[in-house]
Amino acid sequence: MKIAAIFGSPNTRGSSSELHEIFLSASERAGITVMRIHAYQSNIMPCTDCGICRTENRCIHDDDMNEVYEHIRSADALTISSPVYFSSLPGPLKNLIDRCQLFWEARKRNPNPPRKRPAYFLATAGSLYPQVFSPSLTIIRHFYNSLDFVFNEKDFFLLAGLDKLGTVPKESREKLVLAGNDFAQTIMNVFEK
Repeated sequence: MKIAAIFGSPNTRGSSSELHEIFLSASERAGITVMRIHAYQSNIMPCTDCGICRTENRCIHDDDMNEVYEHIRSADALTISSPVYFSSLPGPLKNLIDRCQLFWEARKRNPNPPRKRPAYFLATAGSLYPQVFSPSLTIIRHFYNSLDFVFNEKDFFLLAGLDKLGTVPKESREKLVLAGNDFAQTIMNVFEK
């Protein structure tokens, strides 16, 4: 069993990355392999809408996205963590997501029943204004749906106001431990079927 865990932060010790690691710890304790993908440490060109993936199962760019494709294909689950920058996802993470157009195009060419796999999203924001996470959630929902991952209203953890809080509160860590346990169990239940 494998999880492809995509980290969208430039800071591997930042709040969203820390929350992601807390969440993943239950899966690792359960023996699930976690394949960590750091968007900022990957050489991923932006999509240029060249159209090659409409007819072929490849991208015109030969970069680190080739490895990301393999991780996503072989994963039994997918998780993404990200800080929110100007109400959206950081550029390197958005490049990675956009390059997954390859999966959407392949699905249109071969409309077999999808393999439904669980997904989760964790995000942090410095601000507390209303709807700070709405644009990011919209992107993530479309992304997971396009790749046939199951993403429900309970499958995310959002923490705003970190500029005021200064650090991740203890109760948030405790909630994520429980959420991580539930997610690990979900993966094992899907795998056993």
